[in-house]
Amino acid sequence: MKKLMLFAGTTEGRELAQYLEDRKVSTKVFVATQYGEELMQSGKFIQVESGKLECCDMKDKFEEEKPEMVIDATHPFAKIVSENIKRACDTVGIKYIRLLRNFEERAYSNCIYVENINEAVRYLNSVSGRALITTGSKDLKEFTAVNEFQKRLVVRILPDSDNLRACRELGFSPQNIICMQGPFSVKMNEAIILESGANYLLTKETGKAGGFYEKLDACKNTGTKVIIVGRPKEEGFSFEEVKKIIGEKFELVNDKKICIIGAGMGNSDMLTVRAYGTIKDSDLIISTSRILEKLNSFKKETATAYKADEILKIIDDSDVSKIAVVFSGDIGFFSGAIALRNRLEKYDVEWISGISSEVYFMNKIGKSYENTKTISIHGRDENFIGAVRENESVLLLLGGGNTANSVCRSLENFGLGNAMVTIGENLFYNNEKISVGFAKDFANEDFYDLSVMLIENPYARQHSLGIDDNNFIRGDVPMTKNEVRTVSIAKLRLTKNAVVYDVGAGTGSVSVECALIATSGKVFAIEKNSTAIGLIIKNRKMHGASNIEIIEGKAPFVMENLPTPTHVFIGGSSGNLKEIITLVMKKNPMARIVINAISLETIGKVIEILKDFHIADSEIIQLGISKGKQLGNNHLMMAQNPVFIISFGVGESYE
Repeated sequence: MKKLMLFAGTTEGRELAQYLEDRKVSTKVFVATQYGEELMQSGKFIQVESGKLECCDMKDKFEEEKPEMVIDATHPFAKIVSENIKRACDTVGIKYIRLLRNFEERAYSNCIYVENINEAVRYLNSVSGRALITTGSKDLKEFTAVNEFQKRLVVRILPDSDNLRACRELGFSPQNIICMQGPFSVKMNEAIILESGANYLLTKETGKAGGFYEKLDACKNTGTKVIIVGRPKEEGFSFEEVKKIIGEKFELVNDKKICIIGAGMGNSDMLTVRAYGTIKDSDLIISTSRILEKLNSFKKETATAYKADEILKIIDDSDVSKIAVVFSGDIGFFSGAIALRNRLEKYDVEWISGISSEVYFMNKIGKSYENTKTISIHGRDENFIGAVRENESVLLLLGGGNTANSVCRSLENFGLGNAMVTIGENLFYNNEKISVGFAKDFANEDFYDLSVMLIENPYARQHSLGIDDNNFIRGDVPMTKNEVRTVSIAKLRLTKNAVVYDVGAGTGSVSVECALIATSGKVFAIEKNSTAIGLIIKNRKMHGASNIEIIEGKAPFVMENLPTPTHVFIGGSSGNLKEIITLVMKKNPMARIVINAISLETIGKVIEILKDFHIADSEIIQLGISKGKQLGNNHLMMAQNPVFIISFGVGESYE
């Protein structure tokens, strides 16, 4: 049986191992550490061995196993390892293949480029400040040459006992050692940079798979300088080229070529030449019944499916060699094809773009879409009212029960009835129709379910925190006043997609402001007073805050079945403060919570609750406000009751 040997130390190496396992290629995989062996699990055709090998050890294994070829997928900076593998291959006379890591050129400012670690050390000795070292454990010894390295350097290494032991033996301070396994998101990198107080981040030019760009983006967002050790120049082959070499050498028969195709608006006349030819050459077409009906002229075997799991099962069970999976529109634009993107690794896949109905529509009506906010509400619950309120041009993809007339009714209900709308139905078909007018004029008209709609609002503007109290309908219900509301919401640290509980919502002033900030999120206004509920409804409509859902009842009892919150404001608790916080912490221990308190008794309860939950990151401020009032020719400052504002938590989702 033909064998292959793979030295894996990168994400690409692990992906290649899985590729070989799927194709039943007998492969011996070598990794340097026990931790690497845990990441690279053995399979039916993959045998993994850990441990560092010298050139002579490699030579012995090559002579014993006699592989057809050896693939070097080690890290780009592991130059010595690659040299040893190549030398051993040359000695034994075995084909050596170098797998190159994918690299994408991007332009970033605030970067210092150095050729090697020693040059990086010299640079650090020429400046002051702390540095986060993310180059791995192999170069740690060189960094001990940095002045006051115990105080200045924070090192991030893999969670391996040998790595940690090496750090301690070299003298790195325990509080400056971070043992974590990536990949690291931009936000995680930002958090580590800020917590470590780093002025510099040192990284190697590892490319996309090595989390290089997430580091650069985090540094850009935090104003941190980046010291980049440039990757060594080397020759080799891309991932696709290596797969081709393996296929030719091992005579792999992959009898399934999968083509994911964007069909435009479903009419065969809108297919690109590439898509047309691919469908014509295919043995099987998988799509929805609506699209298959338009493609019946190809006279091919068909299968009806639109969900990713259904499509995958048909592909796996099929005996044909060329399969076309056809989606409407473009495969990268609100398409079901996205769910297949990472689930077809074991197949030879080609992605063929199409012309989306949105692109066709905007060109048809002579509008530019480069500054247009695009949203799909095809069976989705999206806050398009908030988008129209903030953007002069919004393009909606309709369907799944969300029709043009229902959108127009919503626009009218939230004070946007005078927005200009352009509605496109049955695009590129014989009964194509374009309708133009004010939203209020189409609220009671009938439109085709699958349509496209452009909404233009010349009065759109971004929300500015701090709505004047006079702009709320108040009645006799207590309301969180402007200044207190502004500071409290600032302490909430809301994000665009926040899920907010406003407990004891009153008139809904806090709910409205939160909803206008978290335009891609949801606000649940929780209130037990029926009079207040009526005011929240009116204020929600007045300010176009359609992403507020009103929950009538007493907290925490009505909160049990609500979606998990990321942010919680408690303006009134009816004596159930501890129970409310207990439920919130159970739902999401990372929720950001802000509490308003007026009485000393309430603040005393809050302090006890903070102790009970061992909350150490809380902040308590007292806000005293005086407002000027004119009496005759004089102005007097009239003091309001001081308010305590308590805040804690990070405000993230908890999975």
